[in-house]
Amino acid sequence: MASLNSVPRLDGTDLWRRFSQLDFLDVWTWGIKVVLSLVILTLLMALAGGALATVWDIRLLVDHSTEVVLR
Repeated sequence: MASLNSVPRLDGTDLWRRFSQLDFLDVWTWGIKVVLSLVILTLLMALAGGALATVWDIRLLVDHSTEVVLR
């Protein structure tokens, strides 16, 4: 139980002190980085999916006749 007593607790004044020292420009920068990372990840997944779909469709050229492939 000694370890539980050594854990610092946040009271209202300590929480307000931390909040008042918070730099909103850093929060904004972090948020923009997260959003842009998600956008880049989504675009890369879409490009990979398109490439896989193209490779899958090229497989049709080998397996089927030209008439079926051009449909």
